[in-house]
Amino acid sequence: MKKPLRTLAAILLICLLLIQIMPAQVRATSNPTGIGLAEFALKAWREGWGYVYGTYGQYTTQSLIDGKASQYPAVFAEIMSDGQTAYQNARDWIGRRSADCAGLIKAYLWWLGDSVGPGYASSQDRSANGIYYASTIRGPVSTIPEIHGLLVWRDGHIGIYIGNGEVIESRGVEYGVVKTRLSDRNWTHWCTCPDAGYPATGWTRFDGQPCYYSSGVFLTGTQVIGGKTYRFGANGSQRTGFHLTGGQYRYFTADGSVLTGWQTIGGERRYLDLSGCAAAGWQQVDGQYRLFGEQGILLTGWQETAEGIYYLNDQGVPLTGDQTIGGRQLTFAQSGTAGVNGKLLTGWQNLDGRIYYFGQSGQKASGLQLIGGQAFLFAEDGARNSGWQEADGKRYYFAADTGAALTGLQTIDSQAWLFGADGALHRDNGLLFTPDQIYLSDGEGHPQTGLQEISGYSGADASPLAASLVFAADYSLLMANQDVFALIQPQESLIAGSAAASAFQLAINGTNSSPAWLSLDPAVAQVSPEGLVTAVNPGQAVVVLLDGSGSYAAARITVLPDPSGLAALAPLTLEPGQSADLAVAGLPGNLLEACVLTSSDPSVITVSYGGRLLALRPGSATVTLSCGGQTIPIQEVTAAVPLLGLSASRTALTLPPGATAAAFAAPVPALAGTASIRMESSNPTVAAISDTGKISALAAGSAAVTVRAGELAVSCTVQVAGTWPELSQGSTDILVRPLQQRLQELGYLAGTVDGIYGPWTEFAVASFQQKLQVPLTGRASHDLQNALQAQTAPAASIRFTGTLSPGDAGEAVLVLQQRLYELNVLKGKPSGTYDSLTRQAVTTLLTLNNLPSADCVDPSVISLLYSRAVKSGRPALIPGDSGYEVLLLQTRLQALQYYIGPLDSQYTPALDYAVREFQAQCSLTVDGEAGPITQGRLFAA
Repeated sequence: MKKPLRTLAAILLICLLLIQIMPAQVRATSNPTGIGLAEFALKAWREGWGYVYGTYGQYTTQSLIDGKASQYPAVFAEIMSDGQTAYQNARDWIGRRSADCAGLIKAYLWWLGDSVGPGYASSQDRSANGIYYASTIRGPVSTIPEIHGLLVWRDGHIGIYIGNGEVIESRGVEYGVVKTRLSDRNWTHWCTCPDAGYPATGWTRFDGQPCYYSSGVFLTGTQVIGGKTYRFGANGSQRTGFHLTGGQYRYFTADGSVLTGWQTIGGERRYLDLSGCAAAGWQQVDGQYRLFGEQGILLTGWQETAEGIYYLNDQGVPLTGDQTIGGRQLTFAQSGTAGVNGKLLTGWQNLDGRIYYFGQSGQKASGLQLIGGQAFLFAEDGARNSGWQEADGKRYYFAADTGAALTGLQTIDSQAWLFGADGALHRDNGLLFTPDQIYLSDGEGHPQTGLQEISGYSGADASPLAASLVFAADYSLLMANQDVFALIQPQESLIAGSAAASAFQLAINGTNSSPAWLSLDPAVAQVSPEGLVTAVNPGQAVVVLLDGSGSYAAARITVLPDPSGLAALAPLTLEPGQSADLAVAGLPGNLLEACVLTSSDPSVITVSYGGRLLALRPGSATVTLSCGGQTIPIQEVTAAVPLLGLSASRTALTLPPGATAAAFAAPVPALAGTASIRMESSNPTVAAISDTGKISALAAGSAAVTVRAGELAVSCTVQVAGTWPELSQGSTDILVRPLQQRLQELGYLAGTVDGIYGPWTEFAVASFQQKLQVPLTGRASHDLQNALQAQTAPAASIRFTGTLSPGDAGEAVLVLQQRLYELNVLKGKPSGTYDSLTRQAVTTLLTLNNLPSADCVDPSVISLLYSRAVKSGRPALIPGDSGYEVLLLQTRLQALQYYIGPLDSQYTPALDYAVREFQAQCSLTVDGEAGPITQGRLFAA
């Protein structure tokens, strides 16, 4: 390159540098306002502006940094917390716009447009302190009013207040432009921007949303303006839609009008009261009770509440009386609690003086039924019968008071009767065996008493012999009519067909001069003339030993089948509350009493003596039978509640792409389960529905998602569009409750689900952010809400229970430590373990806020952490300071033998000397100020 050209290039480079560091005098923003300043600050934060000392919105280049470094060499030579100089850190911002703290304000005042950037104006070129002292309206930070674009100040630093306790500040070369909490940064005063105007009263806009100023401050919460009712967020922006106010969801319109009565909102029919609050639960509307779901949605069809199950017509009114629904005959109550009728009748019911039983699916019992382990008989119309009744060719007697069939020996109308274990009258002319006694029936069901002659057989002889046996006054067989001799059985039972256990010898205890052996039922067991009993067929029999004088002794013989020949029964399904009798082929019913029956899960299925099953709750169990030394699984029994219908909590839903929503349909009754339910979507590329019913919005458009179970079906139309609004402390949007529910489900939230985004919710959101390894803002953005509701959302490493103690670990501890660090009380970087430094930080925070010290973090500490009134620690301690933080500094330096003065909480020259000695020893900048770097090294030493 020729010399003239090189000279020209050098001149141009110098001019470019001068333009960047000493721009021309240009007045940019016309009519600057506080709102405009706050919006500009938000813009800079969203664009990720950096920090370079001396800049005011220029694009950061190497030449710009070099020029500023030549102007302010000491500033750029300062060693930062990462061990690099400010100059080295500044290079990280190359390619982005940068501003220092005051430069961010000047950038707004001098802005010529996004394509040009700022233009310099010397009349407004002030430092942070210069801006503060140029303002004529200012005060202590504790008195800051809610005004967009106010400035917050401490000596040498300034930020821009944007409302809701938040500040945008260009924090430093290591941070850039950031959003911080007003309470965290030790601001001492507030002031107006001396070059900006502020609204007095009336409507304006902030960050694209309407807001309203009254007497110079923006309104928040619910406000009445000009006779109309509006809702404003914590940052003053107008909110519309449903918001939680006073424990109720209230609907707010953009024009302030109050919607009342029946309204269609979001595709759903809803009812709002005179104040615009959504109806909830059972409400009497237009003279009839109706059921309302979330935000006043009118519910129809099958619905299940804590009180019971209802079927609501298309007007939301419950049906009553006898109804046919889905092919079932059902009955709904004509009256109910608090005036609400229509509850589906289940269980025992007294209707007009007659007793009925309705299963859990609501169907009326009829005929002979086993319920709760007892037999009942119902007429064709379902009414419970009592007294003598015929059913299935058998005769029963049903108690007048309970309706249950009588069993065993009973006295009815002064007569004795014999009933079997199933309740049927024992009409056989012969013996009836019960678990404890043996009776003799006359063939009409009456038990015999006194001396009765019964035929018996000896061996295989077909010729009967008469045995005169005595039946006592209680109708039971006397097993001996004398006390001279008795029979001894070597074992409880025999097994038919078993070579090893099909016979045994009865022994005589005592003397019998002329013994004669008889079996009263040789088809079950035979007895030889010598007393050898041989099993023939399963059953029960009596063997009698007679002498020549009419004296006798008897033995009860039980013959069991060979267990290897018993086949398992087909699986059985019962409703909870229902009973059934085991009927094992080859095993007479009365022999079940001689077997051991067990249930693998007695909480689901119980099995009583004699083989009667009772279902208690949904589930399954295996019933096993033990006899003859063997145990076999005899039947698989399932207790299940029949599916009656499907309930829908809504019929329309709007979601942004990427979002998910909880299942809108549920089985009725809830105990029926979901095994038979299937899901489908009319357009799965737009909205998909999982096997659990969760809806996922995938792409813009519309789809109908349907839940089916056989012929039953409910559908919901899903519109996919828009984005979720950001939720932060103070939010009462309808999205807060599902956010809290999901955080609680994943183990991040220990507080209650109340629909209000308070400190506990912010702490939980920050914990989830920590798990995701994203910045801990405590705010729930669109992306965070989607990530939280996704099926892949990670659960907390350790479920947060509401308290944190020394030794604890996990995301909650990291969030606690990060918050303590932000509040300048944690003297070290977060470690993830509740260690001694964390205990010290908690004590410091409580002390600074005039609260009793404590080792553990409880709900009150969590609330304090995120309170706008929390008093934070000082980022740096300097000579002249005093208080508890200085005492900690003195104590630590004394422990390390740098400080030998009194522990008087005063930052004296002696303490200044000790700090300098420590800084020199650690190769830090020696300035006598105990800032974050110095204190971090000090408390880590």
